[in-house]
Amino acid sequence: MLKVYHDLCREIDREALVQLARSKHKRWILQTLETVPARKATLASTGQQQGGPSRTTVHRIIDAFVADGYVLERGGAYEVTEMGRLLLSSYTEFRTVIAQALDKREFLRWLPADLESFPVDALADSKVIRNAPKQPHNVLSAFTRIAETNFGRFRGITTIMSPTLANAYYPVLSSETQVSVVFPDEILSQLHADHEFIDFVKEYGFESYIRDGQPARDSEFMFVPEPLPVHLAICDDTRVILAPSPSTGVPESSASAIDSNDPDIVEWAATFFESFRDKGRPPVRALLEQKMAQGSDPQRRAGD
Repeated sequence: MLKVYHDLCREIDREALVQLARSKHKRWILQTLETVPARKATLASTGQQQGGPSRTTVHRIIDAFVADGYVLERGGAYEVTEMGRLLLSSYTEFRTVIAQALDKREFLRWLPADLESFPVDALADSKVIRNAPKQPHNVLSAFTRIAETNFGRFRGITTIMSPTLANAYYPVLSSETQVSVVFPDEILSQLHADHEFIDFVKEYGFESYIRDGQPARDSEFMFVPEPLPVHLAICDDTRVILAPSPSTGVPESSASAIDSNDPDIVEWAATFFESFRDKGRPPVRALLEQKMAQGSDPQRRAGD
């Protein structure tokens, strides 16, 4: 939200934006004049009828707007300038961001601060999925249910080992869907130490994952050495489910996610995903790097 505010203030005067936010009369006058030019007397009369500013206030605000370049006088009537329209649209945009921040606060409060590029203003039509003490798996269920939909391309980020997710996405991996998933390295270590996972891989015909370090069919698994801040599912560049991961400190009982078809959120999610995919390594390479790192650790060698 602060980033949006600072970006807006690069284009318009910070103090003017603050004053517009504080004064309903200033907003009313700009909005009215943006609709149609009017004389001061007409504005004052309309204001009295609609519970707006008094005649004295109208004259004072109009004169100030003219002096600052937000309004100009033409043939006795006053109209909003391009600068005035920019000020009003900036206020409207910031108000939208604030409204969405309040409405989606359960989700946004756990979103890492370094994800400041997230388009908060695009959340208006997004659905919020919330866990609750008596329903602690609502978010996980949202990620599993999306696997039941039809799509030709799937991209995802996951940071947990979950048999529920594995079973839900097996049909996706077995289909013709193009799949690309990014995991943190710690998941790879946990998976290859889990005999049930190895049996699962063998049972469902993914022997090539173990043998060659690549999953079967048209799928790509990539691993990064750093913690991942979100769980993410992107379907066909049209739908996104996004939730902060446990690394953010969010308690499972109060975790939340957003489900969105907004193009700006989809675009942001795709860019975010690709930034980690570009840093990822296939499983065998990631395992070899882990083994090499362990072999070069004097304390680990001494312990062994």
